[in-house]
Amino acid sequence: MAAATPPSTMHASTPSSSSAASASSASCSAIAALPCVFVVALGRTGSTHLLRLLNAIPGYRLSGETDNAWIYLGWWNAAQRQQQPQEAVTRRLATATAADAMLRGGNANGFVEERTLCALRELVLLLHNPLPRARVFGFKEIYTPFVRDPSATAEVLTHGVGFLRRLFPRARFVFHTRQNLTRAADSDFWRHGWPNGLRPEHGERLRRISAAAQLYNSYATAHPEHAMATTLEGLTDKSGSGGGEVEALFRFLGEPLTPKLRKLARSHLPLKDWVEERRTRGLVTVRAANGSVLGVERKRTRKSGGGGGAGQKKPHRRKGGGGG
Repeated sequence: MAAATPPSTMHASTPSSSSAASASSASCSAIAALPCVFVVALGRTGSTHLLRLLNAIPGYRLSGETDNAWIYLGWWNAAQRQQQPQEAVTRRLATATAADAMLRGGNANGFVEERTLCALRELVLLLHNPLPRARVFGFKEIYTPFVRDPSATAEVLTHGVGFLRRLFPRARFVFHTRQNLTRAADSDFWRHGWPNGLRPEHGERLRRISAAAQLYNSYATAHPEHAMATTLEGLTDKSGSGGGEVEALFRFLGEPLTPKLRKLARSHLPLKDWVEERRTRGLVTVRAANGSVLGVERKRTRKSGGGGGAGQKKPHRRKGGGGG
């Protein structure tokens, strides 16, 4: 007669553990099904204006740039999937509830991967859609280091967009550039900040920026079900010759285009070079009505008629007069 299996090594499921695991799985699936929009843009293309337009849609909350945080997590997740030691997987599976193991059909790698994705989805939700939740959430990213390095630009799609799609299969992506990329390449944003101070000449900067724009546009053309390309000129066109880009954007998002939103799309602020903004009037944080950070813009100052400005004489004060 075979010896009985010790209770500590049995994996019999209990009603409470099974229901808890089912609830956890349902919660993870619900987060994965949430609608979200991510903007992938190039620096100095008016992406802050696009973000302001999107956040004006009722129920939208799109954050500003994350300093490429999620593409780095995409790298980590890819490495984890490829190099997960079987012993570590087995240990983690052994510490899980029996119901969790049963839900994964005994597939240790699948179990760990699903748990990891659930945790990452919850992290995105915590950072970019805190309570009270918005109807649609997301963020903008410009991936500047990856555009500056042509050998890394494609990773924006593989480990950036691809990773976010694994987390949120319903996600939509707006790839935003501009038609006049020469102006972008001439801006202080692209003339400064190169690694080790090795700034390419204008022609090479334009080539790299144009290559990224072409990559984004090609991806949007190949995947119209979840991606679309926009330009600064197309969104702000007032002549009607822009091909109805604003209308196409709102059809893509499944949102009504109201006269107020159409007017907002066409009334963008003039683009100023980043260094010029810092040097003249400084930068202030721009926030949407829902509190999301859109980016930065020039600080506005009031003109006062009381003197005291640069180049003006100070008013003469009488001696012996009463002070205020």
